[in-house]
Amino acid sequence: MITSYKDMRLHHLLDLAALDKTTAPDAVKELMTIAVLSDETPDAIKALPATEYGKRKAAAAFLLEPVPEYRGVVRTVTINDTIYTVCHRMDQVTTGQYIDWCTYMGGDKNVIDLYSCFVIPKGHKYGDGYDLDKAKEDIAELPISVAAFISNFWKTSLHIFLRRSAREMEKEARKLRRIVVTEEQRLAVKMLEDKIAEVRSLLANGGTASRPSTSISA
Repeated sequence: MITSYKDMRLHHLLDLAALDKTTAPDAVKELMTIAVLSDETPDAIKALPATEYGKRKAAAAFLLEPVPEYRGVVRTVTINDTIYTVCHRMDQVTTGQYIDWCTYMGGDKNVIDLYSCFVIPKGHKYGDGYDLDKAKEDIAELPISVAAFISNFWKTSLHIFLRRSAREMEKEARKLRRIVVTEEQRLAVKMLEDKIAEVRSLLANGGTASRPSTSISA
């Protein structure tokens, strides 16, 4: 059974996040959480002696703590005997990667798809000459430390992009204010100001990820 974040993989964290969104009773969520951490079925957990279940519940208490931040740079990671290169600088990101990343961010935010923009089989260029489906299967096995590093990378990149967007929109708004004459132009300025406020709000509310939601009680 997984008893610390260092033993956890990305798919475990995603399973726990999906579990938290269900409307199941807390006792059921707790059992399902133990099943995820044990890599066993819920039926197998139900068949455990109550004493063993109690031990596993106690071992799951680490979920009450925040996910540790990764301090350092991850350049490569080996998953299922395949070495993957991890993008860790914006000047390494191609236009295609950036467009796909923005597309995934604007959709249902499939986390595996997002990570696939930054984790690429060594020796390959993004999206060229490798099995993307296999890569995504491997990405689900990312250690949480590597996943945390990549998450911080794209969050930082997003903030840089939003700051630049806000500055450009403010410049455009200043230009428009000088020439506003018609009601249509006033409406355009108002819409742009609303968008600037929305971007500034996103920047102000950007925070670090905390622990995953869990039904494990202290």
